[in-house]
Amino acid sequence: MEKPPKHKTGSLAIFDPAVKDISRIPFVTCSHHMGDYFALHERIDMDSFPSWNDFSGESIAVQRGTVCIVVQDNGMPFNLGLLSLENPDIDFHLYTICVKGVFLMAFGCDLRRMNEIR
Repeated sequence: MEKPPKHKTGSLAIFDPAVKDISRIPFVTCSHHMGDYFALHERIDMDSFPSWNDFSGESIAVQRGTVCIVVQDNGMPFNLGLLSLENPDIDFHLYTICVKGVFLMAFGCDLRRMNEIR
């Protein structure tokens, strides 16, 4: 059973990449670019994630703490269903977000609500 999305369409969120941990988030959800910047991509393959070539399209470096608009909840990649059940506090949904006028994809675990403290 898929969990409901944490972020609603049209809401503001803060890009705040989650700390990866082999027991909770054992894969890359965004790549480190340099300093406090991370690369976000236009597309993440929902059918094959996680695999070696899931990130495609335009990418930009986004600084931790950047405010973005949630454009759409794309659901959760099929292969993350069991991991999601084992970690109910982690949002594995993929969202289309708008950052600097560019539409990109980001995992819910890398976004936090405007009023949420991590």
